[in-house]
Amino acid sequence: MLAVGESPLVQIVGNAHYGWLIISITVCQLGRSY
Repeated sequence: MLAVGESPLVQIVGNAHYGWLIISITVCQLGRSY
């Protein structure tokens, strides 16, 4: 298992992936509300 902060690239990719996941969920929720 990789240590947290072992690679800046891993952090960037991980943060970007998490960000897109949140955006996707938010869009889905907004889509349902209309």
